[in-house]
Amino acid sequence: MINDWTDGLPLPYQYIGIVDLYFYKLSAFFGYYIYLCGITPNIITFIGLVLNIFSTWSVYNGYFYYLWSIPLYLLCDTMDGYNSRRYNQGTPFGAAFDHTADWIGGVSLIVGSWMRWKLRWEYYILCSMVVWIEYKNIVYCGYIQQYNKKKDIKLSAFFQIDAKPGQLENLLYRNRNYNSSTVGLLVIIAFYIMEYL
Repeated sequence: MINDWTDGLPLPYQYIGIVDLYFYKLSAFFGYYIYLCGITPNIITFIGLVLNIFSTWSVYNGYFYYLWSIPLYLLCDTMDGYNSRRYNQGTPFGAAFDHTADWIGGVSLIVGSWMRWKLRWEYYILCSMVVWIEYKNIVYCGYIQQYNKKKDIKLSAFFQIDAKPGQLENLLYRNRNYNSSTVGLLVIIAFYIMEYL
């Protein structure tokens, strides 16, 4: 059923940012039908990774395919975890695969965009802004893991900060808009700006 879409959220509603909420609502709708087709969260993660690598190719070669491939990647990135929680399909391998695929995709986009625009000073300003918000997203993800009494993969955990006792809910609320969906949309805007500067 798709009626109570909040069942697959990693946190209570109030700790999730506005852009992520839209992707979770889309995940609730499409994820239900994908689940009925027998597509597992790991397959969704793999499709997202392929979309991210395709986005890198698109940026590097000056095509605008990333305008649709990055949002589809963001939907996959939201839906894999959503479906694993909602339909009880989560595994330790799946969690590690999801975070590793995110790192691979993110680094490939940075490398591909750098190879395209490395001689342009504007790129470094935009890239610094996106990297800063991505860092805040990784910290926020650490708070989510702490809330759920879990540890993130070592690469992400290296950048994460544990909340002091009694501060976790406040930190989750204050940082809720530093999420991967927001970062992804900012990446699209940054790439689009670079095309037309």
